[in-house]
Amino acid sequence: VVDLHGIENNGTVVNHEGYPMNSLYLYHATGLISQDQMENGKYSGATQFGNVQPGDIAYEDYDGNGVINNSDKRILGSTIPRYTYSGNLTLGYGNFDLGILVQGVGKVDGYLSGSAIIPFAAGGTAYEYQKKRWTTEDPNPHAVFPRLAFGQTNNSQPSDFWLRSAAYLRMKNLQLGYSLPKTLTGKANIQNVRIYLSADNLFTADNFWPGWDPEISANSNGAYYPQVKTYNVGLNLNF
Repeated sequence: VVDLHGIENNGTVVNHEGYPMNSLYLYHATGLISQDQMENGKYSGATQFGNVQPGDIAYEDYDGNGVINNSDKRILGSTIPRYTYSGNLTLGYGNFDLGILVQGVGKVDGYLSGSAIIPFAAGGTAYEYQKKRWTTEDPNPHAVFPRLAFGQTNNSQPSDFWLRSAAYLRMKNLQLGYSLPKTLTGKANIQNVRIYLSADNLFTADNFWPGWDPEISANSNGAYYPQVKTYNVGLNLNF
């Protein structure tokens, strides 16, 4: 983005001068608060959001004023892939043919929010991967999720704590076909009869949040219908 006449967006996905379009505007998470960082029941660092406790996410005081607010956000990721690629392979042996189409992107950031990161949000449930969190019984400073804190907003702030690579490799299509011998089709005045099995979105290799499509929009708040696997059986007739 070259010139916005000084106007800067204030959402999660923004356009700011000097940065790629649709960049991620977030707080920088420095880790989970430990008991050693508490003094008289209060966090000793910059003022966060609400009454934070051990196991909550701590955010960097970027402007150094002692309070975490909107001025501490900055561009920390991009939703535009650096690389986009695909490959198509067709093989044949005898009357059999095999077609493979793979597609993917590289060097791109993905972000989740809402019920995807906060269990029981908006009356929802909890996902299996959300169990890997900080607890008083297991105060792991490197836990995947912060402590479970109902009715508090600190841990749901837009930050790079929820940022992950959205690069992926997808088996977009796999098709196996068999053409009947000409000795059989010729008797029926048919040039070619081909039977095939086809599968779309057979698998996706990625390091994104488990169960979530890496192509999910960063502004979706977890509300996104993912790519689905489809299986087809077909018949081609050429007269």
